[in-house]
Amino acid sequence: MLLIQNGMDSQAIERVKDLTEEVIKWNHLEEKIIMQRSKIDWLKMGDENSTFFYAYLKTKQKTKSIIMLRKNDGTVITKQKYIEQEILEFYRSLMGTDSPNLVHINVEAMRKGKQVNWEQRVYLQSNVTLSEIETALKGIGDLKSLGVDGYGAKFYKSSWNIIKEDVISAIQEFFSQGKMHSNFNKTVVTLNNCKDSHC
Repeated sequence: MLLIQNGMDSQAIERVKDLTEEVIKWNHLEEKIIMQRSKIDWLKMGDENSTFFYAYLKTKQKTKSIIMLRKNDGTVITKQKYIEQEILEFYRSLMGTDSPNLVHINVEAMRKGKQVNWEQRVYLQSNVTLSEIETALKGIGDLKSLGVDGYGAKFYKSSWNIIKEDVISAIQEFFSQGKMHSNFNKTVVTLNNCKDSHC
């Protein structure tokens, strides 16, 4: 209300900034409390052969399934068979087709563009440091989607002091020898084989 009445009042602007930061802080805290409660519920009832366990599995399966897909032309697909076909076609189009005649690089055009200077070349060839790896890990949101191994950034951050050496050696091996474990570069698209009448 203060800003609406006087948009140039610096004290009112600062007050609104402080209150906004306070609201964001309390929202994060509430999110963490809800997550902790769900973990407690799971520890209490999760491993039992109970209705809670089956409801949890059903909910998890629903959140991970694709029940509707909108095509580029705007049509909506709901049948599982057609959703699967559309996804496969989409990824096939991304991959492209084999071409025996590859267009070569235009060296003249490359020379006219911006080029990396000597210091930049040395920097790009230098070893990846521990601080760069840790900064990259900290930059990934805790609730981002899981990797192929089922672990998210939250796991790596919370167990960093245990797994740090293994992760760092894997990353440095990639940059020094050009070797990457095949699973690091994979994405999984899982399609449910839905038997229900609404699929």
